[in-house]
Amino acid sequence: MILIADSGSTKTDWVAISDTESISFQTIGFSPYFVEHSDISSILLSALPQKIDTNAITQIFFYGAGCSAESSKKIIQTALSYIFTHANIQVNTDLVGAAIALLGNTPGIIAILGTGMNVGYWNGTNIEYTSPSLGYILGDEGSGAYLGKLLLTAYFYDELPEDISQKFKHKYNLTRDECIHKIYKEAFPNKYLAAFCEFLHETKQHTYSKTLVKWAFQEFTEKHILKIAGKFQNFRIFVIGSVGYHFADILKEICTEKNIELIRVEKSPIAGLHEYHSHV
Repeated sequence: MILIADSGSTKTDWVAISDTESISFQTIGFSPYFVEHSDISSILLSALPQKIDTNAITQIFFYGAGCSAESSKKIIQTALSYIFTHANIQVNTDLVGAAIALLGNTPGIIAILGTGMNVGYWNGTNIEYTSPSLGYILGDEGSGAYLGKLLLTAYFYDELPEDISQKFKHKYNLTRDECIHKIYKEAFPNKYLAAFCEFLHETKQHTYSKTLVKWAFQEFTEKHILKIAGKFQNFRIFVIGSVGYHFADILKEICTEKNIELIRVEKSPIAGLHEYHSHV
């Protein structure tokens, strides 16, 4: 039996594949930057469907956010080896997983726009180049955390249009002290920020919300996509992630303005990874 995982900052999609069935389930995201290997093991054990025999898992393909460094991969491998003692475990970045799922052996730019942001160039075999990832505090342009940060800043600086501001206040009734506490004192501040994308999606027909998202995507394309496209003379982009998926119309508009060809947008790569590893 093969176990496949696609892990972002917010959630991890899992699918176990045998000759007779596929079993899917979800856990929280297992970024090594935020979760220790002991926590990964306990959370995964509690969420593992009873139908999955841990001793029957012979191969694990884990694609995750924050898994580029060997030390980060080791955290994931240690956690998984504690549960699946007979498995050969391969850990790679979420960007590689996205590229395999969407591009296969076709060269192009692969981007993740979810809670966080990641982007690189896939040459058909591997990620040849990645744009520097600075995380949700310094970077992550176009991501859910980035959009949430822009929205919260505008709200507390009293820069939102009155109708949008009142809708936001009615929905969240959020104080500045509560917001600061959530971001600086509690776990997973990036997920907290990204959660406000729901409000932007609900109001995306409003000129202000659309303009905010459009500006964030402009930052994303100018700081990352255009540089990679120029470097490799390939202006085809493939996007994975909930933010890219839910705001695909705005993303396509920006790409068209920048002469970038947006080929495909998917919410998750797990179906493509299922297909790929079922036939390898």
